[in-house]
Amino acid sequence: MAQPLLKHVPAFKAHFEDVTALFNTELQDELRRVFTPNDDELLAANQLLGQTRVTQPALFVVAYAMAKCYESHGVHIEAMLGHSIGEYVAACLSGVMSLETAVKLVTARGEALQNMAPGAMLSVMSDAQNLTPYLNEQLDIAACNSPSNTVVAGTKEAIKALQGELKAADISVTRLHVSHAFHSHLTEPVLNEFAEVLAQVQLNAPSTPFVSNLSGTWITAEQATSTQYWLDHIRQAVNFVEGVNTLAQRCDVLVEAGPGDTLQKLAKQSVSDTVTVLNSIAHARDLKAPIPPFVKTLAKLWQLGVQIEWSQVSEVAPGAEMAFPAYQFDKTEFWVDAKTVKASNTGVSEDTGPELLEPIWQQQPSTALSSIDLQGQKVVLLASDAPLTAKLSSALAAKGATVIQVWQGDAFSALDQNQYRLDCQDAGQLSMLHEQIDGFTRIVDCRLLDQHPCGYQLLLPLSKWLLGQGQIHWTVVASELFSVLGDETVSAEKATALGMTRVVAMEQTTIHCQLREVSHTHRDSSQLQFANQLVADMAIDVQEIAYRGRQRFVLTQQALPAIAAQENAASSSAVTFITGGLGGVGLVLAKLLAAQGHALVLQTRSALPASEQWSALIADEASDAKLVGQLSALQALQGAGARIAVVQADVLDIASLNVAISHAEQSLGRVTQVIHAAGLPGGGMLAQVNAEQAAQSMAAKTRGTDNLLAAFKSHQLERMILCSSLASVLGALGQSDYCAANSYLDAVAMQPQPFLVQSVNWDAWANIGMAAGHSVGEEFGIDEAAARTLLAGIGQSQAPQLYAASLSWQARADKVAELTERLMQAKSPAPKGHKRPDLDTEFEAPESELELQLAAIWSEFLGFDEIGIFDNLFELGGDSLIAIQMLAKVKQQFAVEVEPATFFEDPNLDNLTFLIEEQLLNE
Repeated sequence: MAQPLLKHVPAFKAHFEDVTALFNTELQDELRRVFTPNDDELLAANQLLGQTRVTQPALFVVAYAMAKCYESHGVHIEAMLGHSIGEYVAACLSGVMSLETAVKLVTARGEALQNMAPGAMLSVMSDAQNLTPYLNEQLDIAACNSPSNTVVAGTKEAIKALQGELKAADISVTRLHVSHAFHSHLTEPVLNEFAEVLAQVQLNAPSTPFVSNLSGTWITAEQATSTQYWLDHIRQAVNFVEGVNTLAQRCDVLVEAGPGDTLQKLAKQSVSDTVTVLNSIAHARDLKAPIPPFVKTLAKLWQLGVQIEWSQVSEVAPGAEMAFPAYQFDKTEFWVDAKTVKASNTGVSEDTGPELLEPIWQQQPSTALSSIDLQGQKVVLLASDAPLTAKLSSALAAKGATVIQVWQGDAFSALDQNQYRLDCQDAGQLSMLHEQIDGFTRIVDCRLLDQHPCGYQLLLPLSKWLLGQGQIHWTVVASELFSVLGDETVSAEKATALGMTRVVAMEQTTIHCQLREVSHTHRDSSQLQFANQLVADMAIDVQEIAYRGRQRFVLTQQALPAIAAQENAASSSAVTFITGGLGGVGLVLAKLLAAQGHALVLQTRSALPASEQWSALIADEASDAKLVGQLSALQALQGAGARIAVVQADVLDIASLNVAISHAEQSLGRVTQVIHAAGLPGGGMLAQVNAEQAAQSMAAKTRGTDNLLAAFKSHQLERMILCSSLASVLGALGQSDYCAANSYLDAVAMQPQPFLVQSVNWDAWANIGMAAGHSVGEEFGIDEAAARTLLAGIGQSQAPQLYAASLSWQARADKVAELTERLMQAKSPAPKGHKRPDLDTEFEAPESELELQLAAIWSEFLGFDEIGIFDNLFELGGDSLIAIQMLAKVKQQFAVEVEPATFFEDPNLDNLTFLIEEQLLNE
């Protein structure tokens, strides 16, 4: 949890070693094995960290060293709040106890809690007050973490019963994979053991204020020096939600000093947006992030005015001049190609213009069970609490499979035979499982049968790990993704998983991903018959199947009757609110609606110059081209007689959104229609996407939609149109997070709403919006004329989801195939003869014949005379598209197909040479 800091931050390492040296010899050795294990100690280290007597000292060491490290970097600690064992760090830093005393108490506390009777803990999406009716003498509130998160602790039997009650009440719960019920009545038998140690130590009044876990307010000198307080601290609940609000009243910057980002996220749920909340140590899922959290936090603190001790950061003195690498200019040529006469291609369907379609779930004929032979195969079953999981295990075993059940946990541990607990978000633990069971070739993933805040984020770490695992079958079994019959409950959060299941095989063809979506009845069924059918259907080569009753359904589409565009279909009282209103798509839709008589509210995040300055800015050659385009479009709308209001607001900030709506309605009247056109493009190939980046790229569509629904819930809207994309249905290479965000919109439209909500899956736009500057091919993409026709059809439909295709469905499929082939054969327009840029990587020339041939291909696409074998493609100015084109050229030249995802793990000539040689040798 702290290896990067130990390796790269001397101050952290120094304080870490100082505090570790104070523990007894046995614990010192165990802490070393936990923090810096040898390769053959990884499994033992994870098991060791699962023991409370080691976990508590480990958490203390990290948080203490981190806090002292900040002080070494010039950060002054104004006040503190600890969470459970974290309060011992706060007490130590404030002088309540010396470091030696703190180490003694933390050791004794861990040993005492290790001796507790077994118990369990449950994280509940509810506040403590609403949970009270469900509690009994076997259950206690263990932590009030946020306004919507409470942890309950108790005996295993009581927690299991509570879990069932809360699920029946539609309250989301998550079982915490711990061995004891901390902060509950089960701690009482070990309190005397800890009290004996407490009686031997000296406690002092605090010199730096910190907040008490017990009261949620500032600790008093009497409490800090009381033996009974520290005993109550073990027994009573952690009042983090009130504590963090108390802290935020005094401090406007909060920094989590412990491992991960859990407290940062909990704090953000409680404090106002004016408080900056940061973290210090990467969660295991983010260890490969290019900039570690500690560095980001130091930078943010400096940005906020903190005087950082730069000598701790770099040997270069502040203000010293340094030579930066030369700027890599945009490499685009503007040759005018000679016009050629195109021969007709009878293999391509005739273009029939734009087409509006409605998704249809088509029932499949009932047939005999498919045949699948799993004899001798190892199948990893990622388990859930759903009864169907147990039946699937039996059905898989009946087909001859060796079933390895895996339960979500914090650390890797072996349970009974072929049963493991591990963190499926941790690539290291997944590799440990793979090694422990000597590999596997099939995964049945049932985790999405349970509730989850984001299906895409749940599947992301596993998919990234699978990129390098060769041939594997990944069956995702989920519920609440689709509205097949029209009356099902649909979870938009879980539906984001479609961004992964529909894209991962495009990026790595060795991953055979299929989705099997089941109803609540199937999920909670204890009948083996359906599980047998589900296992047998894994042999069917269909990516997605939805089950309702005894029937299978697959997703198809049906074209709606052609509708002529109508110029003046709306009355002059119509007022349309468009998010992303100054984007390319927003302005096209605004123009079309203005022609129908709509008044327009155009939302934008950025401030716009006063209208009196528009003409001068348009005429000024130095003005930003994007701004000039926006201002010109607004003037054209005004010139056509449109009533418009441009409002500045952020769709992620509901307060600013409400203010913008209020101001707009005062000017133009009641809003009657909303179009949500705001959004960001995807973040690239899966090998490069991380959780934080994906959350940021998805937010405008996901959280933005939630905020719009909340802001307009009392408005009598005629409709709300969510601008989704066909990418969410068909998948798109390098766009998994973008597909996930749009899948969220598709699912929201299927949920009950106070007004008509439609998700429109737009085709690619012709040089508009996110497609601006990217050619999608001749006669392809939605232009203004096509948008006019499609918008007219949308306005006359009540369907919750519509596909807006630029061509008829079959013509579109043919055109996409043609353009893909053309793209693979295209040469990059990179200018030739450029000198290799200055890179951090030392130049090493290609030597072998294969390296020289590959270097020539790279030079052709990138334009550099020299390419080193360790030069990173992206540092040379390349991107995902260039990489795909180069790999296509490699396939053509060497008759070898290199998986993009495998190449992206290390995008240089040396890795590419290895991948090609490996395939050639295998052949």
